[in-house]
Amino acid sequence: WRVSPGFVRKGSQPARTLTLAPSTELEEGSEDSEDQPTENRKLVLSWFAEFEKTRLFQNLSQFERREGKSIVTAFTEFMYNFGGYVPAQWTPSALYSICTETMPGKMIADDDYFVAIAPVLSAFLKFLAQNKYQNQASQLAERVQGLGAKIVNAAKDPSNWGTGKSFMMRVQDDGVDTTDADALRRYTAERNRMVAEHLALSPGREPQQPALRNAPKVGRNDFCPCGSGKKYKKCCLS
Repeated sequence: WRVSPGFVRKGSQPARTLTLAPSTELEEGSEDSEDQPTENRKLVLSWFAEFEKTRLFQNLSQFERREGKSIVTAFTEFMYNFGGYVPAQWTPSALYSICTETMPGKMIADDDYFVAIAPVLSAFLKFLAQNKYQNQASQLAERVQGLGAKIVNAAKDPSNWGTGKSFMMRVQDDGVDTTDADALRRYTAERNRMVAEHLALSPGREPQQPALRNAPKVGRNDFCPCGSGKKYKKCCLS
C-alpha cells in the first residue's frame, strides 16, 4: 500500500485518492485556500519534469525513480496542508518535522517507500539548488540526508501514528479494501451494528472497540475519505 495526499496505490496500479485528516488546518477563509495547492503542485511538477532529465535523477534506484513523483508531490502537499508552506517558503526545520513526524505518522505505505523518501528528496532538492529554484534548497538537501532510518522507524511506530492512520490500519487489518468506498461503508455499518448489539446485551459497559462513527474528524478542506479525490466540503459533506 502507498497512500499520500494525492495518491493511493496497491502494488503498482494507481487508484483513488485517500487522505488522512490533518492535525493542523489552514484557516478556511484564507484567500489562497482554494487555488494555492493546485499552484504548488503545478510548480513542483514542472520542476520534477526537468529533474527527470538529470543525472541526479538517473543515479536514484529504479524504485526511487518510479516513486519519485509521488514522494515529491506528497511532500509538497504535506508542507502546505500541515504547515502552510508554499515551495518558496520551505525551510529545513519544517522539512524535518514533515519528514520525520507528519508523513510517517499519516501515510500508509510499504517500508521501501519510506526508505526512498530521504534519497529522493535529497536529489530533488540538490537539483533545485543547482538551478536556484528555491533559496534554501542546499540547506534543505543537507537536512534531509541521513533521515531514512528515522522516517522508517516513525512510520512503524504506532505511538507516532495520527488517529486517521490508526483507524485506516485497523480497517486494513480487518481485510477491507480501503480504496473501495462501498466496502468501507458496509464495514462501518456492520461495526456499528455489532457495537449496538454489544451495548444492548451489556448495558452500561463501553465496547472494546468504538463505533466507526467516532472515526477522526475530516476537515472541510481535506480530501474526502470516500476516495473521490474531491474536497470533503464538495463531496460527502453535502
